[in-house]
Amino acid sequence: EEGVYALEQFVMAKYLMTTQVYFHKIRCITDSMIVRGIELAVEEGLEDVKKLYAYNGTVAFIENYCKYYDGNLMGLIIKKGGPLSKELFERLFHRRLFKQIHKKRVSDLEGARLKDKFSTLTVEKTRELEIALGQGLNINPKFVIIKIVDIKNPIGRPEGFSIVDSSILVKLSGREPEEISAIPWSIFNFKRTEKTPELQVYAPYDSLTELMS
Repeated sequence: EEGVYALEQFVMAKYLMTTQVYFHKIRCITDSMIVRGIELAVEEGLEDVKKLYAYNGTVAFIENYCKYYDGNLMGLIIKKGGPLSKELFERLFHRRLFKQIHKKRVSDLEGARLKDKFSTLTVEKTRELEIALGQGLNINPKFVIIKIVDIKNPIGRPEGFSIVDSSILVKLSGREPEEISAIPWSIFNFKRTEKTPELQVYAPYDSLTELMS
């Protein structure tokens, strides 16, 4: 019975790490810029980056991959990348990050059609929206990033690493072992609600004045 508290602390730590670290606004923006910068480097024909991410199952690929770390990947793209990937990684290097210019929970969108549309955005549709936003904001659409931030219940995600209640049995004093979710005072007994996905938009506005002009 005393072990329940340790397990609850583990679950709460997992939840707080997810909400406050893994999905922190700056972390989300930075990660999105890195991914977009690498995609642009590949689009611009930087062969070293293409080879780094085109896994072919060979030992040579692994050996080459292990030579790279944050610093030399950033240096490679800044030195040899095309204009767009180079600008993105220079921004990362100098910490001139994109700004979150819009956010809205999908559940707050008006109309079932809109909610369904934004909760199941495809890559193609996301790119179309980024192009439209870029044109409307008068900035390069490649520098507009739409991200759906979806924080799931930490007990149940990610798939394959779930905490399955039925596999955790607790022996209470004078009772037979029972599933942890059946214990009234445990957090595992709380009604499980998941935060609805949030639509976030990032773009290279360096000040609010620039955005409003």
